[in-house]
Amino acid sequence: MVEEEKPNTPGAVAVTGVSLKASTGLIVGGTETLTAAITPSNATNKNVTWSSSNAAIAEVSTGGVVTGVSAGTATITVTTVDGGKIASCTVRVSTTPVPVTGISLEASDFLLLGGEVLTLTAAIIPSNATNQNVTWNSSDNAVARVSANGWVTGVDVGTAIITVTTVDGGKTASCTVTVAGNYTIITFGDFKYIIPNLKDVYITKYTGNESSVTIPEQINGRPVTSIYGYWGEGNEVYWVHRWEGVFEGCTNLTSITIPDSVTSIDRKAFYGCTSLTSITIPNSVTSIGDSAFADCTGTGTLTIPNSVTSIDSFAFSGCTGFTGVTIGDGVTSIGSGAFYGCTGLTGMLVIPDSVISIGNGYSNSYGGAFAGCTGLTGVTIGSGVTSIGDYAFRGCTGLTGVTIGSGVTSIGAGAFFGCTGLTGMLVIPDSVISIVGRSYYEGGAFAGCTGLTGVTIGVGVTSIGGYAFYGCTGLTGTLTTGYIVTSIGACAFYGCTGLTRVIIPNVTTIEWSAFSGCTGLTGTLIIPNSVTSIGDSAFRGCTGLTGATIGNGVTSIGGGAFYGCTSLGLHERVAIGNSVTSIGDSAFQNCSRIFSVYIPDSVTYIGSYAFSRCTDLTSVTIVTGNFIKLS
Repeated sequence: MVEEEKPNTPGAVAVTGVSLKASTGLIVGGTETLTAAITPSNATNKNVTWSSSNAAIAEVSTGGVVTGVSAGTATITVTTVDGGKIASCTVRVSTTPVPVTGISLEASDFLLLGGEVLTLTAAIIPSNATNQNVTWNSSDNAVARVSANGWVTGVDVGTAIITVTTVDGGKTASCTVTVAGNYTIITFGDFKYIIPNLKDVYITKYTGNESSVTIPEQINGRPVTSIYGYWGEGNEVYWVHRWEGVFEGCTNLTSITIPDSVTSIDRKAFYGCTSLTSITIPNSVTSIGDSAFADCTGTGTLTIPNSVTSIDSFAFSGCTGFTGVTIGDGVTSIGSGAFYGCTGLTGMLVIPDSVISIGNGYSNSYGGAFAGCTGLTGVTIGSGVTSIGDYAFRGCTGLTGVTIGSGVTSIGAGAFFGCTGLTGMLVIPDSVISIVGRSYYEGGAFAGCTGLTGVTIGVGVTSIGGYAFYGCTGLTGTLTTGYIVTSIGACAFYGCTGLTRVIIPNVTTIEWSAFSGCTGLTGTLIIPNSVTSIGDSAFRGCTGLTGATIGNGVTSIGGGAFYGCTSLGLHERVAIGNSVTSIGDSAFQNCSRIFSVYIPDSVTYIGSYAFSRCTDLTSVTIVTGNFIKLS
């Protein structure tokens, strides 16, 4: 008696399966020994038992020897002692031999990955032929090898012919087995694909020309999970190769059905499919790649399902036919230019709370996430957003209002540049730390928003970048920067002609032309003691200022800082703080109403034309404690 090894015996290898040949034939009195193949081959307990469904037709010994008893059909079953795994073989017993006339396989082509095993089944013709024994052969064992039971194992990338031959009559049948690697490109109808992880199908190219296409959910039993693309030959000047999308340039394509198995729509997947108007993204998709649907016409409302977490750069840029977009609650990032130039989008855009970042654009005229969406009339930015990228809504001239979420900490350069339709009061929430700006050409965050009449700057803001509110001619009344703002960038409020007063309690730096051309500023300008430098042309042309008190923290007054402030000094003298060491070129030039100037002993340099053409100047007090260099 064989004692079964306990499953928990240390070091024991359990049986996972067993197999037999599918069928065989015998004549009455004939015998055949069946061989049971145990898996894995190194299983510890390989003992089996045998049984017959009808011993009056075919009986089987404990060693697997089958004997034909009488004409008919019986099933021989083998069972493993370990685990009770079973396999069976159909035995046809005849009184006289039935010759084989042919043989066939279930298909002519098969696909395997390296290491995979395929079981081939040969059908003997006729099915009751007495001798159903066959032999198997591979044309290239280095690519695919085949066992005596018809098990084919993929060995290496390539193609092999598997041939089965009957022992009776030498009849043959064959099939082609292709063994693929991770990145072997395989053809399936009009699709080409790879299996990079040896499990999921990534579509790499569509080669057809149909107007309506359905992407298969499975290919050769494997799920299609990615509309991927590939590196193809390019014609760009600086590229040897370029990424080609699966359906890129399929201008005949009008509708596409994407199965629920797909989780990613990769870059340029449908780029330039200019006739594609019907786009439905299934709930299985988690990412939409760069330029995935760029320049597809689109129509109606685009719905981004909740399953999507990222919308990459230029994903839907130039889709001018969409009139609305619903962004799912799962999206966390919206890339650069994601909806750039979608001029058909209208009404209110809601950025859900799940979104953390709205990506930076690439230049002042290209690439903001929603730049150029001229039909949008309002934007609500969710509380999860922490940064509004550069040029995000640049040129959205239809916007009349924007609600900035309470989580935003940074508003990028040119974020709302040229949004001339924005009106009323703009509220910058307390969460915002910086309002970014760079240069005239790149644009400040709200530059050119001529319809804004007021701005409330949150208490968290520490810096107002260059050109932030450049040319916002509609801003009126008093501007208060808040108590922790330390710097006001170059041209930040240049040309804001409606401002009448500026309160900057703790600013340390006023950069060049920060308030240049603010002709509406009136009364006395108070530069607090916190300020250390007044940049060149900082208040140039502020013709309404009548007085200026420059705090004791200021060390330098830049060139042209108050140039052309023609009312300055009308009612009081200009008081220069006790820490000023230099007065730049033309600092007060053309300040024709200045009648009295007090220059403390801290000043060591007075630049060229510093007080030139101050025609009413009658009193200059210079406290001499240091040598003063006069330019």
